[in-house]
Amino acid sequence: NKNVKTIDVRDWNKKKDKNAFIKKKIKEIDGCINKYLASGLSYTSMAPIPFVALFGTRFSKIKINEYYEYENKSSKVKKLNNNLIFPKLRLEVTNKNSNDNYALISVSTTANITEHQYSQFGDCLHYKNRILKPHQNAIYSKIQLFNYSNKIIEQINKISSNEKIKKIYIIFATQSPL
Repeated sequence: NKNVKTIDVRDWNKKKDKNAFIKKKIKEIDGCINKYLASGLSYTSMAPIPFVALFGTRFSKIKINEYYEYENKSSKVKKLNNNLIFPKLRLEVTNKNSNDNYALISVSTTANITEHQYSQFGDCLHYKNRILKPHQNAIYSKIQLFNYSNKIIEQINKISSNEKIKKIYIIFATQSPL
C-alpha cells in the first residue's frame, strides 16, 4: 500500500501539554480515517498500549479490511490470516464473591501476567483470560482476533450489568489489534 500513514507518538512523554498533544494526534487520525475511508482500511500499531487503545477507538465504527502484526523473528509486518485453528482463550474467574466495587479483566497472549503484577488490585472479581502458552505473535488469524475480542466485550458487558461494580480495570499482555 502506497498510502501508508504513520502517526508518530514516540516523544509524547517529553511534551509539556500531553493532553493537547493527544488531542492533536486524534485529529490527525480522524483526518486519515476520512481520507482513506473509501479505499478500505488496514490496521497495525506499534505504540504503548494506552495509545493503541485510545487511537483504536477512533476506528470502532469503521470496517477494517486487514490487520497486520510486526513479526519479531523476521522483522517484517505480516497480515493476519483466516485460519480457523488457533489457541483457545481460556477463562478463569476468581474472587466471585468479592465485596469490592471494581473488577479486573486480564488478557495474556504474548506473555503471562503474573500474580505479582495484578496483586495491586487486591481481591476483586477477576476475569483471567489466557492462552496455554503465551508467546509473541500468538494472534495470527483475523477469526482468532474477533473470537478473542468478542469474548472480552462479553465479559465487559457482563461485569457492567452488575450494579455493585463501579470500575473495571483491564490489563493486557497482547498484540495491538486486540
